[in-house]
Amino acid sequence: MDSSKQLLGAGWIHVLNLLFAKKLEQQFETSGGDECDWYWINIVVDCTFGVGVTYILLQLSMRFVQSVIPEQADDFRTGEYRVNGITDAGKGLMVAFMAVGHSPLLGLAGIALAPFAASPNLKLLVAMIATPFCMNALQFWVTDNFIKKKGGMIEEDDDDIELDERGGRTKIDHGDL
Repeated sequence: MDSSKQLLGAGWIHVLNLLFAKKLEQQFETSGGDECDWYWINIVVDCTFGVGVTYILLQLSMRFVQSVIPEQADDFRTGEYRVNGITDAGKGLMVAFMAVGHSPLLGLAGIALAPFAASPNLKLLVAMIATPFCMNALQFWVTDNFIKKKGGMIEEDDDDIELDERGGRTKIDHGDL
């Protein structure tokens, strides 16, 4: 279930990255760079700096919910995937970061994608397939580690654990067998 939620989120971010790549390319047309450069920048920023920002936003939102409505705080625990909007807020902050730092980021994209500049198809493949594959693998691994339920690892033998329909774990009491 964790992976499917992350893949759904990655699909949404892909759509946003396409839209923002086009808009940022238009906005900073005089600075150089094309949509491939901006897509590459989106992916790299999201999967590095964006992961840290998302973690901070998640922690802040959890503390806010805990202080304002503590009786409902359990409904917003990480690992339950009921907290929405964190990804969108993080993406908004990343777009602002990219707009402010567009010159050095375009320079970095130019360096990273320079070996593929002679072939537009190869540059497209690297920017839209290879880079997202590698960066998303890193992002999924890091993100999965900070959204897991606390105490998710149970020490007991797996034969003593029962999973419910939501993936919740229950220890089976065998009595005095």
